[in-house]
Amino acid sequence: MEVKEKSKKRELIKTIAIIFLAVLLVLTFFSNTIMNRSLPEVATGMVSSGTINAKIRGSGTVSANETYEVILNQTREVRSVCVKVGDTVSQGDLLFVLGDVESQELQDAQNQLQTLNIEYQKQLLNLSKEYATSDLSIKTLQEDLQKAIQQRDANVVTDAEISYAKGDLATAKNELTQIGLMVDELNAMLTDNEEYQEAQAAVTKWTQEVSSAETAVETYEKQLEKLQNGGSVDLDRQIADAKTALEKAKNTWRSEWLAYKSDLGALIEAVRNDGYSVTSINTGTDTPQEISGNNQVYIEAFLTKYVSPTPPTTGGGTGGEEEAEVQTSAAVNSSLSQDELQDYQTAYDALLSAQNDVASKQTAYDRLVDDQDIATGSASEQRRAIQRKLDEAESELRAAQRELRDAEDALEEADGANSALKDQIKLYEAAKREQDARIETLNNQIATLEEK
Repeated sequence: MEVKEKSKKRELIKTIAIIFLAVLLVLTFFSNTIMNRSLPEVATGMVSSGTINAKIRGSGTVSANETYEVILNQTREVRSVCVKVGDTVSQGDLLFVLGDVESQELQDAQNQLQTLNIEYQKQLLNLSKEYATSDLSIKTLQEDLQKAIQQRDANVVTDAEISYAKGDLATAKNELTQIGLMVDELNAMLTDNEEYQEAQAAVTKWTQEVSSAETAVETYEKQLEKLQNGGSVDLDRQIADAKTALEKAKNTWRSEWLAYKSDLGALIEAVRNDGYSVTSINTGTDTPQEISGNNQVYIEAFLTKYVSPTPPTTGGGTGGEEEAEVQTSAAVNSSLSQDELQDYQTAYDALLSAQNDVASKQTAYDRLVDDQDIATGSASEQRRAIQRKLDEAESELRAAQRELRDAEDALEEADGANSALKDQIKLYEAAKREQDARIETLNNQIATLEEK
């Protein structure tokens, strides 16, 4: 039974498949016919030349797209209007008729014309009165013009005249530079003298010794006077104050050293390059280094030789490219600018001042420490001790003063040995002043020529 049912199902499926294939085959054969039924039919023809006649038919209302208003710029009476609403008008047609009465605008214009005519007549009357004055003014102007023409003819200057004047100015400036170099060279010969340098170092040394001895004498005199007036000597307080002042001076010296040690190093290098035998000063450390002996003498000689007391000046002319600045000896001899040398001078002065201040306060402190024994014992014993110290200080002062006088005499003698050089320096300095005056005259002359 089951076998028969399966056989019927297979037969049914086979039949359906055959019908589907048959329908598919029929549709395949008639597909073009079916598609052609829905396509539009067209016809072809040959293209030929001809005229296309276009015609447009329609109905509507034509109206103007602008409105024109006729407005008068005068106040007039309208007597009659010659057209009505809806009338057709052409160019030149009469629209309205005005009254024969003059307008207010016309009357105002006529009044203004009359006023102007009256003013015109007044001007004509005044012109005749002012003619004489105008004629005198014209004569004065003609005279001024004649003078100006004469002045112009007198101020004729050629380019050659200006060029010659500028050439003279350039030559004068060059001569001034040469004179300045010679003065610097002679000054250098003065400061390079060894005897002079040694005497100068001695003067510096004994000047400091004299100052220290004077301070000691003054201190002992005050102490002695205080004891004589019934007071007492408190050295502990003075030592403490002196120590505080010494520490403050040392701190200042260290601050100045940190600020200026690089400039000092550059200064020492420049001094060596100039031929001076400066011994080593360690500018790479933060501990202040003392400037003394020959180092101090050589550095001061170098600064005296090259640092100008006043900033360099130049000529004030208008020489253009031909004008050359007057160079200072610093720029010529040391290859350093005047600004750099001024910085070196500032650094050296600051360091030496701080160094001397420390030395002075150290001496005062040491002296007070050595004098501690004078504060012991009775008042009479203290007076005797202070008097003994005062005598010693006065003796030291006299000795230092003698040494200072000897050093000054040696310096004067060494300085006098160069009297011939000094005489030459004076001659060149006088020539320099004359050359400065000549340059000023040439500058004024060029300015006058260029103004003409």
